[in-house]
Amino acid sequence: MNDVSYVIDKSTLSTYANDTQIFYAVNELSKVEETTNNDLISADIWFAQNGTKRNSSKYQASVKSQNFPYPTQLIFLA
Repeated sequence: MNDVSYVIDKSTLSTYANDTQIFYAVNELSKVEETTNNDLISADIWFAQNGTKRNSSKYQASVKSQNFPYPTQLIFLA
Protein backbone atom coordinates (compact mmCIF):
# COMPACT_ATOMS: atom_id res chain seq x y z
CA MET A 1 0.00 0.00 0.00
CA ASN A 2 1.38 3.41 -0.89
CA ASP A 3 1.10 6.52 1.23
CA VAL A 4 -0.60 8.80 -1.29
CA SER A 5 -3.56 8.93 1.10
CA TYR A 6 -1.48 11.10 3.43
CA VAL A 7 -1.36 13.96 0.89
CA ILE A 8 -5.09 14.03 0.17
CA ASP A 9 -6.23 16.86 2.42
CA LYS A 10 -10.00 17.24 2.31
CA SER A 11 -11.34 14.63 -0.08
CA THR A 12 -11.98 11.04 0.86
CA LEU A 13 -9.70 8.59 -0.91
CA SER A 14 -10.91 5.06 -1.60
CA THR A 15 -8.51 2.51 -3.08
CA TYR A 16 -9.11 -1.09 -4.09
CA ALA A 17 -6.40 -2.93 -6.03
CA ASN A 18 -5.37 -0.45 -8.73
CA ASP A 19 -8.63 1.55 -8.69
CA THR A 20 -8.72 4.82 -6.77
CA GLN A 21 -11.65 7.15 -6.14
CA ILE A 22 -11.65 10.62 -4.62
CA PHE A 23 -14.90 11.83 -3.04
CA TYR A 24 -15.85 15.24 -1.71
CA ALA A 25 -19.35 16.50 -0.93
CA VAL A 26 -20.71 20.00 -0.25
CA ASN A 27 -23.58 22.06 -1.66
CA GLU A 28 -21.42 24.33 -3.84
CA LEU A 29 -20.12 22.82 -7.06
CA SER A 30 -17.31 25.40 -7.28
CA LYS A 31 -16.08 24.37 -3.81
CA VAL A 32 -16.20 20.69 -4.77
CA GLU A 33 -14.22 21.40 -7.93
CA GLU A 34 -11.66 23.57 -6.11
CA THR A 35 -11.13 21.05 -3.31
CA THR A 36 -10.79 18.00 -5.53
CA ASN A 37 -8.46 19.86 -7.90
CA ASN A 38 -6.25 20.91 -4.97
CA ASP A 39 -6.13 17.33 -3.74
CA LEU A 40 -5.29 16.09 -7.25
CA ILE A 41 -2.44 18.62 -7.43
CA SER A 42 -1.15 17.28 -4.12
CA ALA A 43 -1.41 13.75 -5.49
CA ASP A 44 0.50 14.78 -8.65
CA ILE A 45 3.30 16.18 -6.48
CA TRP A 46 3.38 12.94 -4.49
CA PHE A 47 3.51 10.90 -7.71
CA ALA A 48 6.39 13.02 -9.05
CA GLN A 49 8.33 12.68 -5.80
CA ASN A 50 7.87 8.92 -5.94
CA GLY A 51 8.86 8.52 -9.60
CA THR A 52 5.37 7.85 -10.96
CA LYS A 53 2.51 9.79 -12.51
CA ARG A 54 -1.22 9.39 -12.79
CA ASN A 55 -2.78 8.34 -16.05
CA SER A 56 -5.16 11.26 -16.55
CA SER A 57 -6.51 9.72 -19.77
CA LYS A 58 -8.27 7.15 -17.57
CA TYR A 59 -9.85 9.73 -15.25
CA GLN A 60 -13.58 10.30 -15.12
CA ALA A 61 -15.65 12.75 -13.09
CA SER A 62 -19.19 12.26 -11.92
CA VAL A 63 -21.45 14.79 -10.20
CA LYS A 64 -24.12 13.40 -7.91
CA SER A 65 -27.01 15.46 -6.57
CA GLN A 66 -29.91 14.91 -4.23
CA ASN A 67 -31.64 18.14 -5.25
CA PHE A 68 -30.94 19.21 -8.83
CA PRO A 69 -29.46 21.73 -9.74
CA TYR A 70 -27.37 21.82 -6.54
CA PRO A 71 -24.67 19.17 -6.95
CA THR A 72 -23.46 17.72 -3.69
CA GLN A 73 -20.68 15.40 -4.72
CA LEU A 74 -18.00 15.25 -7.39
CA ILE A 75 -16.35 11.86 -7.85
CA PHE A 76 -13.08 11.33 -9.69
CA LEU A 77 -12.41 7.77 -10.75
CA ALA A 78 -8.87 6.80 -11.58
